[in-house]
Amino acid sequence: MDGKCWLLGIDGGGTKTVCVAADQGGVVRARGRGGPSNYHAEGLERAVKSVAEAVDEALVQVGGRREEVVVVCAGLAGVARRTDRRVMGDALRPLFPAGELRLETDAKIALVGGTGGRPGIIVSAGTGSVAFGLNEAGKEAKVGGWGYLFGDEGSGYDIARRGLTAVLRAFDGRGSATSLQQAFLTTLQLDSPDDLIPVLYSNPLSPGRVAALFPLVLQEADEGDAVAVGIIRDAAEALAELAVTAVLRLDLGVSPCLLVVSGGVFEGKLLRRWFEEAVRGRLPQARVVAPEAPPEVGAVQLALEIWNRRNTAADRPY
Repeated sequence: MDGKCWLLGIDGGGTKTVCVAADQGGVVRARGRGGPSNYHAEGLERAVKSVAEAVDEALVQVGGRREEVVVVCAGLAGVARRTDRRVMGDALRPLFPAGELRLETDAKIALVGGTGGRPGIIVSAGTGSVAFGLNEAGKEAKVGGWGYLFGDEGSGYDIARRGLTAVLRAFDGRGSATSLQQAFLTTLQLDSPDDLIPVLYSNPLSPGRVAALFPLVLQEADEGDAVAVGIIRDAAEALAELAVTAVLRLDLGVSPCLLVVSGGVFEGKLLRRWFEEAVRGRLPQARVVAPEAPPEVGAVQLALEIWNRRNTAADRPY
């Protein structure tokens, strides 16, 4: 390799964007980070800026330039529809003047990285939540992923929102007392739940910033707070429902099924345990595993497929 030809894999979500730069053999050489890149939540300009930040940080580490990028696979939240892919594609393409750009959903690249490209299901729960699957026949299925306003059950945003709601209900006297109150107030550097109003409304938190609070609920649940435990149990059930629905849609329930779980929400001990119990209660053949590789590496694998096909076609005699 001459060091002047790079493949990029990008994973962009509601909280952060990660880019890895790989050589022509698909070996990852550097990693960069940027801000959130779901353009529905952040706006197009901010989303593109976040991708550019992650790309440039990765390329700086290898002494590369954007002009040396030959293939990019970007898996982004918010591009499931053809219209969204066109909007983001048009906005991102100028970043890579010599590169071919492939846009996928963040769920697709997570599945490829998680299973090493094999058939199976992945349930991703970070800022949002979604299940995505692929069977032996190549059929795909997506379940959930409808965004924080009308879906994303069991996601980081959903968990944090429900935690904040529980604190406000407890402060009113409508709900049970919870250690979540002090956890949120300390983290947000506030004195009283009354102080949440300007934080949440006058200077509204973005979905990503709300979701960033979900580890507090996981922590309080693991330490036994009853309100937090209830929120986490509901989240586990919601995520299990995503998984089971995807398995059934792809007719994977009658044979051993690889079920990958991904995202910070699954770091909760109770949530992970209850999720597995709920899944196995309906799908005893399911094998719940951690990802083989992170989503951005899955994106690199897809970029490498494009690169290899291009070179194979170029080598054919005519």
